[in-house]
Amino acid sequence: MGTPPTAGLTADAGTAASAAAAASAAPILAVDGVVRRYPGDDRAVLDGVALGIRPGEVFAVLGRSGSGKSTLLRAIAGLEPIDAGRIHRPERPGAVALVPQRPALLPWRTVRENIALGARFAAVRERVTDARVAALLDRLELAALGDRRPAALSGGQAQRVAIGRALAVDPELLLLDEPFSALDPALRGDLRTWLRRLAVELRLTVLLVTHDVDDAVALADRVGHFDGSGRFAAVVETAGIAPDALRARLRAWYDASPDAPGDGDSRGTVAAHDAHRAPAEPAASVEPAASPAPAASPAPVAP
Repeated sequence: MGTPPTAGLTADAGTAASAAAAASAAPILAVDGVVRRYPGDDRAVLDGVALGIRPGEVFAVLGRSGSGKSTLLRAIAGLEPIDAGRIHRPERPGAVALVPQRPALLPWRTVRENIALGARFAAVRERVTDARVAALLDRLELAALGDRRPAALSGGQAQRVAIGRALAVDPELLLLDEPFSALDPALRGDLRTWLRRLAVELRLTVLLVTHDVDDAVALADRVGHFDGSGRFAAVVETAGIAPDALRARLRAWYDASPDAPGDGDSRGTVAAHDAHRAPAEPAASVEPAASPAPAASPAPVAP
């Protein structure tokens, strides 16, 4: 695969021709029949999940707590073992980057240093250049804050730094885990608009998991809905659907879904499953494997 558009941070609002080319291109991510069961739980959290994401697409996974969406994201990132199926994703170091729910910035480092964190790792060091970090500070509207430390940032600014840290390694696939859940409701609308514009201009390929219907409406080209069965109950293309109509459709799906304990973001199961997970640490990127093997123990967290 050639150098992705984010390499030079060049803006491209997109054209019909480029959209058509992206739609016909091979998927950047292909999830094929993935199954995940936690020890001691008879129900599969993921039960034969299949998913493909096209280059330049924003795909949102919508579901209640416990529906399986966070487990799916961690499995794609290589942070969660799977029991069956395959995940095909970009293989070069830094090709898959994860932005966690909370920014997890290093408090003793400046904004600029947090964005450049990937330079600590040899596998992606050559991609995290001073010029790229400077370009990201400009693009993310953080240039005036480059020398500040996280304690001096607002919640929205800190989240933009976390996204910049992920983009600094020039990923082919960006994973977002509930990116606005820790923010005040008043900030979320502006951040959604900003992120959608950024995704279009840089032609980012994004997988977003969320329980917020408005995130899916504002950001996604396609939305997959988890209803607690461990599979997608439905997938909808958002093009051509008015926002209010799309919101009503997604809300109806969401409201009809039962709570489904079993996912990593479900209060009733977090403690039970913590013993089976690798410890997490702030990460600029996830180093992917060609295909995850059925695992008896969790995969290690990659930097």
